[in-house]
Amino acid sequence: MLNKQPNFLLQKNVLRFDLGDNIDRVHPLTEATNGQMNVALMNRLNLTAATIGNNEGLGLTHEMLSHLYDEAEFPVLLSNLETNFAKGPMIFTTTFGLRVGIIGLTAPYRLAYPSAGWELSDPISVLDDLLPLDCDFTILLSHLGKNVDEKITERYDIDLIIGAHTHHLFEHGAISNGTLLAAAGKYGQYVGQIDLTFNEENHLVDHQIEAIATNTLPKYKSDALDIKGWQLQGHKLLSGTQLAQLEHPIPNQYPHDEASHFLGRF
Repeated sequence: MLNKQPNFLLQKNVLRFDLGDNIDRVHPLTEATNGQMNVALMNRLNLTAATIGNNEGLGLTHEMLSHLYDEAEFPVLLSNLETNFAKGPMIFTTTFGLRVGIIGLTAPYRLAYPSAGWELSDPISVLDDLLPLDCDFTILLSHLGKNVDEKITERYDIDLIIGAHTHHLFEHGAISNGTLLAAAGKYGQYVGQIDLTFNEENHLVDHQIEAIATNTLPKYKSDALDIKGWQLQGHKLLSGTQLAQLEHPIPNQYPHDEASHFLGRF
């Protein structure tokens, strides 16, 4: 949340982000819809922007990823991977005139992405080209990992890095070389909230960063029904779906050494 404060009259702007790895094909509905259901749920969050993680980038085929965000109602900020949906950086202007520049970067799997048909750039080289942005406040949506984020703070003037990928958690935020850091752990166990207050000159005067445990949030009966329904819907869509064509039947029992040999062939 971005606030402007003077004279006790607060103007509030809320920006919402997804940091990637929203999609995991272990869920039957994700598998059945190639991640389209995940994007439909993300649309309900009224996101300002999202970036991708390796689950989206490498867990989906080239064709699946190319069409993953066809129905997205939010921009996907991604500056180090050449895709048909990547945008950014983008400048968002608040109601009180603060210009917020936002960059999205994902973890650079240097062998995997080119093998999957994507053109990858080194995130540090990308930042060299992009920074500084023409804005008042710069945010990096980083699916690069904690160590890389901290190295970035040593080299660049970025105001806030919201981090992911390494599942790290900053319950009350952190500061590295003058850059604010936020991270909300893994598996939806936390949701991050960042409150920033700016003065009339659009200078940051106060901040509060908190990772809120989702098990402390209000629970509704409809939540359990939705979760169960998504599981059942996914299993129904997958039932009868041919996943592979085997050249010969596979016995369901093997001696230990034979099983190891068989699996080693894949």
